[in-house]
Amino acid sequence: MRWKRWWLTGMALSLIAVGCGKKDDTEQAAAPDSDRIKEEAADVMEAAQDLAEAKKEEFMDTMQSSVDRLQGEMEDLRAKAEAKGDQAVIEYEKMKAEFDKQMAHVKEKLNEVKGSGSDAWQDTKDAAQGAYDELEDAYDEIAQHYD
Repeated sequence: MRWKRWWLTGMALSLIAVGCGKKDDTEQAAAPDSDRIKEEAADVMEAAQDLAEAKKEEFMDTMQSSVDRLQGEMEDLRAKAEAKGDQAVIEYEKMKAEFDKQMAHVKEKLNEVKGSGSDAWQDTKDAAQGAYDELEDAYDEIAQHYD
């Protein structure tokens, strides 16, 4: 009877030892998987940042083109004001001074977008877009005087 107990105890310890050994193999096998997952996650994060940076650059290019277009159109309005006479030019200059302040505000907001990181540029983008929308509204109001 005693030898059965010793034999069962020995078998139990052997199974535990074998089981522990297999656990180490599993942990070793899991290590490459976790490294692969970490690498894939890093790749995904890098791709997301690259996409955000590309979107930011696209937004900046679009906004710069829009700003340049409005500045050109303001010059066209000046020619229309000159054609209407001195009083129209004086009124244009007053409105243009306000327009220039708003233009400076838009450029300030665009610089904030440019300086923002690829992960935080969305907040600055919204502010820049809002400033541009106000500038465009100001232009439309000025243009009504010269159509």
